[in-house]
Amino acid sequence: MVFTVASASAVSMTAWAPIGRTAQTVTGRVTFAPTKIIFQNGKSLPLARGGQMLFRPEPKKRKVMADLYRVTPPDQPVLENGNTLCKGKPVAYLLVWRSDKTGKEADPRTLAPFSGPKFTPGSSDDCGRYVYDAGTR
Repeated sequence: MVFTVASASAVSMTAWAPIGRTAQTVTGRVTFAPTKIIFQNGKSLPLARGGQMLFRPEPKKRKVMADLYRVTPPDQPVLENGNTLCKGKPVAYLLVWRSDKTGKEADPRTLAPFSGPKFTPGSSDDCGRYVYDAGTR
């Protein structure tokens, strides 16, 4: 018998343009793949998929289906203008979902970093929201 091993397919990287002021001043453009996020200044975080989960991004708002990623290992890279994603705490998790359109963006995405497993808006682990357009321009 002869067995062949297929090579791993290339991981798809997508460029995201910042929409909101927070994303513009903290991260700038990002390049996202299921195994890594690369920020405009070249810093990156290695990621491991953690599945999907229902997540309520804001109190009393509808839940969204979000992709959960673990940051392996947790880190706090210094990004644009000396900012960090999580106010100086290491980022341990990222939640990503397709968000509602608010303007002319083609494919809006929201990134929510967390320093720990308390995925509740406003919890001590919640590090805010960063909004991008993942559509082509």
